[in-house]
This record gives sequence, C-alpha cells and structure tokens, in this order.
Amino acid sequence: MRGAGRRQSGVDVDNHPIKSIDWLEKRASFEIRGFRRGLRQTVWSVLNRTGATLNLRKYNNGDRTQVVALWNTVFPDDPPHNEPNSVISEKLKVDDLIFVAEKDQQIVGACIAGYDGHRGWLYAVAIHPSNRRSGVGSKLVKHTLEQLKCLGCMKTNIQIRSTNTQVVSFYESLGFSTEDRLSMGIFIE
Repeated sequence: MRGAGRRQSGVDVDNHPIKSIDWLEKRASFEIRGFRRGLRQTVWSVLNRTGATLNLRKYNNGDRTQVVALWNTVFPDDPPHNEPNSVISEKLKVDDLIFVAEKDQQIVGACIAGYDGHRGWLYAVAIHPSNRRSGVGSKLVKHTLEQLKCLGCMKTNIQIRSTNTQVVSFYESLGFSTEDRLSMGIFIE
C-alpha cells in the first residue's frame, strides 16, 4: 500500500481523517479489490475499535509457531489428523491461502481458505479468546472472502461442528446462511 510507512492513528495512508471504522473498512476493501491471480503479499492495516493496528495478511513461515499455538488453544479437542503443523505443511504444498490477523506483532487470528475453481471454503477460522468480540474475526473472514473473490470465487462455504453452534450467529452476521445439505467424509487410506 502506498504511504504505509506514514500511517498515523486517526488518518488513512493519504493523511485524510478516518471518519469511522466502517469508512476505513470500505476504503481498505476498495484498495484490495483490484488484486487478481497471483495475489501480491499485502498487508491490510485497519484501525480496530481499540485503536491498535490490526494487520490482515497472508501467512508466512515465521508465523508457524504462533499459528500452531493459536489453533491448539482454540481447537484443543481436534482429532490427530488436524494437527496444526501437519495441516500447515500439507496446505502449503497445494497453495498459500492461509491468512492471519496480527496485532502488536502477535498472531491473534488465523484462517485457511480453499478454492477449487468452482467453490471456496473456509477452514480452521480461529480467533484468540482474548480478541473475540472485538471485530478481529469479522475483519479476518471478510478479508479472506475478498481474497477468494479476487481469484474468481463466487460462493464460499464453511462447515461448523455440531458441537460449536455458538458461532452460527457470527457467520450469519457476515451473510452466511444454513443450507439444506448433509456433510459426508471419508478417510482415504
């Protein structure tokens, strides 16, 4: 982003006053809308409700320790095939659609995205418990959806465990709706 080095609290990159969080989100969304295939490594900085800078960006290898710790905290009962180190390694063999939310040089959120040319998916959306209900989750999901849109994705799905119904209203607030589907899976051995 041009001028990112001169960002100050209360002004955008062009030194215009930030009118509101919604205004800033719309402006940042406009800034990234033009990116297409081969997404550039970008940092989307926004002013969150507490005034701290939140960086929404692609995962890099230096994030591994923090992302693994985050996923272990948020998903303590995950089955062994969802072990974070393995998931990250296997995902990076396919593509680099892992996004993080970083505040004060700490990873406070992470999300894996998938796109097969037809439909997008969100996986392992995690926000550190101390950062929930602060807007981090919605900003991370919106950022990830925008990145999928830039790849040509028109529809994105998410699966929610039947034991995790408390997040349904969160996803509904972002425009997701429950579809009449059964989810099935198979382990390929």
